[in-house]
Amino acid sequence: MMVVGSEDPVLEYNTLMNQVHNLNVEIVEFSGGHMSHIENKKELAYKIMRFIEK
Repeated sequence: MMVVGSEDPVLEYNTLMNQVHNLNVEIVEFSGGHMSHIENKKELAYKIMRFIEK
């Protein structure tokens, strides 16, 4: 599982997507920047719980 912000100025979105393109990696994408996981705590917690349950 990889959590990304589509507007992240630190970890460039397109570079990340190219690196995991052919890998079996579940992507959790938020529309914000580098700290979007903090801005979306509830949604991230939900996604993590679903990932763990798989």
